[in-house]
Amino acid sequence: MIERATALLEAVEELHRRGHQRLRITPYLAPSGLYWRLRLSAPGHDDTVTWSTSDPPRTADDVVAGHPQLVEAGRGEDPPYAAWVSQVAELARRGWLAYFFADWPTDSFDGIPLLGPEEGRPVLTEPPGGR
Repeated sequence: MIERATALLEAVEELHRRGHQRLRITPYLAPSGLYWRLRLSAPGHDDTVTWSTSDPPRTADDVVAGHPQLVEAGRGEDPPYAAWVSQVAELARRGWLAYFFADWPTDSFDGIPLLGPEEGRPVLTEPPGGR
């Protein structure tokens, strides 16, 4: 699950490097808790795409090919948000998956909840501009 989630986050990182930093992520857990999901959206645009760790990995080129209007709607600069997404991706590479919501209480976490080992759990702050 971690490898597939990391691949999805790295695809978003690449899109941000290509100048689509207005693309936003919403990471969350499936109701069963067995899958991590990632929704990609752009402010003011109705199209979204959601992937699950049960799906095959996606690359930035896959996203562009499959959702060109969404990707174009995400064109623009937002370096603080892009840096935050890179932090989320780095945490995933280290074994922690961020999520905004799940079907159980998350009040015990400081910052954004992280799925992963308890020992050494870092704190992930809210994204710039909020969720």
